Amino acid sequence: MKHIKISEHASLQLQQLITEPIHQIQVYEFERYLQQFINRIQLQQVDVHGPLIHKLCGSTFTDEGDLLLDYTLMMQTNTIHESFSTIQQITLEDCLCVEFCDHPRFFDLSHQKLSVYLYEHEYASTGELYTLFYENSEERIHAVMYVPLEGITHETIQRT
Repeated sequence: MKHIKISEHASLQLQQLITEPIHQIQVYEFERYLQQFINRIQLQQVDVHGPLIHKLCGSTFTDEGDLLLDYTLMMQTNTIHESFSTIQQITLEDCLCVEFCDHPRFFDLSHQKLSVYLYEHEYASTGELYTLFYENSEERIHAVMYVPLEGITHETIQRT
């Protein structure tokens, strides 16, 4: 049986991150910004390790009804690169963790299950979502999402 695993009181610690903030983009623009970030890492031969990380930082609606998103793209690195924004460390404690591993066409189910879980347990998300992509291919996505909770999660970000 397939299932999407949700666990409470999860922690996440990320160290020495290169980051690329993206502000006020429409959903269809995300892939282009993501590919630019990956290309920049490859062109500059940045020594990265671990999964690609997306942080959804917030969203707004325009007067015309368009949804605009704020993201931060991140990768952990072994060396500091002055051409990238950097964060020394991010620590999350006591958040929800959602793990998904299946075909990409079912990935949206993990977000739906998260919404139902938040509702059933009367939790409120801070509106942020950290997604770590361990595998992202045409056949399979393995992603782990960390969801900070209002009044529960402790988040620490140490900038360099």
